[in-house]
Amino acid sequence: MLKILAGPMGPILNTVERSVALLYRGLNNKTKESREKNMDELTNRMALESLGNIGLIPFYKDVRRVIMKEMFEDGVIERRQTKAKKEREKYLKYLKANEPEEYRFEIRQDEINKKDLESDDDFESDPDNDFNE
Repeated sequence: MLKILAGPMGPILNTVERSVALLYRGLNNKTKESREKNMDELTNRMALESLGNIGLIPFYKDVRRVIMKEMFEDGVIERRQTKAKKEREKYLKYLKANEPEEYRFEIRQDEINKKDLESDDDFESDPDNDFNE
């Protein structure tokens, strides 16, 4: 509520709040890797955020967008795929217990899709394939 009432000072309050949270986590997390990750974000990202909020960095929003993309792009796709895989397994487990016919159908579809992917890989690696250029 305070951030809303702060008006134009809201982004500065967000930066301060994030910095305090990162500092706390950087000091109190259990694993060394997590502590280092939080401290790196505190020193790199929050320095940029602070200078940008003050107005010392030209094209701040563009620079911030690029840095944020670089920071978070490495594991996002893996996490999404892992989440989708877990959801799929949970769904198949439900079907196996409650709707066996639908479960068998889904398993067959998975096998067909897997074969299609394998045949696509074979097609792309074929040296006689005129479409690979």
